[in-house]
Amino acid sequence: MFTEDLSAFFDTAGFATSASWTPAAGGGPFTLAVIVENGYNENQIGDANVAGREVMVWARDDKLAQGTGIKRNDTITINAIGYKVAEIKPDGTGVSLLNLRV
Repeated sequence: MFTEDLSAFFDTAGFATSASWTPAAGGGPFTLAVIVENGYNENQIGDANVAGREVMVWARDDKLAQGTGIKRNDTITINAIGYKVAEIKPDGTGVSLLNLRV
């Protein structure tokens, strides 16, 4: 089992950015520290479920477990821009990659 202390990576005075997570089902908002990837994914034409440009962020799994846990279509707000969660990809180290769409 991976037991690394991830707090230094998710320190908003360093690598991370503060974000707000609001579940689509209600509850929250919860505060998260996320690491925003520079890249983005262009979705395939005709993929109605995740149409548009995606932003990718990393977040700690323990923070994503707040409330009833993060779900697809929840809202993540970063720098006053609201994104919908399109996909959640846990990597097995205690963090997950979230694909967000505008």
